[in-house]
Amino acid sequence: ARLMGKQFAISLPNQSPQATAESIEQIRQQIEKTQLQTTRGELQVTVSAAVVAVQPDDTAASVLERLRSTIREAKSYGRNRTFLWEDKAPTPVVPPELAIEPRSVRL
Repeated sequence: ARLMGKQFAISLPNQSPQATAESIEQIRQQIEKTQLQTTRGELQVTVSAAVVAVQPDDTAASVLERLRSTIREAKSYGRNRTFLWEDKAPTPVVPPELAIEPRSVRL
């Protein structure tokens, strides 16, 4: 779902927070390895991602606040990162070594 502007949310309710972070990190790396070919030239897109687990006593506002805090942390580390809110603070997801071939997509 689109939250606002360039911000999107993905819900993976049947995965643990760690498994979700790994899935999101794989998507982030696939986007990073993709060159978009436009009529105006090449375009490189990167993603900063935040992963939080919804707790039973959460409100929409508390989840959004954790997401915002986590994405701010990812961006403060230079962007193009995935961070996971664990316990009381966001932590970086160590990027796994994935064998993703660079690709080019014509728009």
